[in-house]
Amino acid sequence: MAGPEYTDVEKPFIDQLVGQGWAFLARSMDDPAVTHRDSFAQVVMEPLLRRQLRAINLRDGKPWLDDGRLDQAVAAITCVWCLTPTSWFDVNTPLPSVQ
Repeated sequence: MAGPEYTDVEKPFIDQLVGQGWAFLARSMDDPAVTHRDSFAQVVMEPLLRRQLRAINLRDGKPWLDDGRLDQAVAAITCVWCLTPTSWFDVNTPLPSVQ
C-alpha cells in the first residue's frame, strides 16, 4: 500500500508532469532494466539521455552529435552525481557553463 509520501507528493507531481506531456515510466522493484538502467544504483537512464541529446541537438534538422561528443555530454551531465557538493547550489551553479 502506498504511503503518504507517494499519495500526497509523488503521485500528484507525476500526474502534473504527465499532464504537461512528460512520459511516465513505472518502476520495477526487481528489474532495473525496466527503467533503462543496469542497476538500481544508477540515477540517470543513460540510453534515454543519449537518445534525447541526439534528438534536441540538430543542425539543419539533422543530429550532429557524433559518438565522441555524445560521450562527452553524457559524462558532463552524469558527473554531477559523482560530486560531493556542500549544497545543491554548488551543483547547479556550474551546469549552465558546461559545453
